[in-house]
Amino acid sequence: MVIDFQKVEKTKPIIYVPRELPSCRLIDVLYEVKNDIAIFWHHWPYDGLPDKEDYEPVILAYRNNVLYGVGIRPHEKLVKSYDWSMEDNRIVIVFTTPWHGPIIYNEKDHLTKIAMKISSRIENYQISPGTPPNWYIKDGTKISIYDYGFSI
Repeated sequence: MVIDFQKVEKTKPIIYVPRELPSCRLIDVLYEVKNDIAIFWHHWPYDGLPDKEDYEPVILAYRNNVLYGVGIRPHEKLVKSYDWSMEDNRIVIVFTTPWHGPIIYNEKDHLTKIAMKISSRIENYQISPGTPPNWYIKDGTKISIYDYGFSI
């Protein structure tokens, strides 16, 4: 199955982002579709320090046209989940700290609830087809984000 744009647009995560200076805020969100996974690349001008831009991927994996699993890569660590909480029928991702480490929201996680309270909720944002610079495909991990997405 190949996911179409309308499915991607309808199921893109609701995101909570740190309240940052305008020069540090989320720039855009790119997306890619590879067979039955959609990858959202959240793009910031800085990764904690003002010398490096930041692309944080969130992977939605589908089976039989239903969201099956979610993958993220916080700080060079690969994390997947089959258990998450939703708002308005969409998964919720919370980006924390100036390094924008993503967390898959699960309402049982009290620390994530605290992070959400000090963040800005964004549900309506534009997505554009595209890929980040090649370095971010692995970003310190042993496998590419694509291979990881297919393993979810």
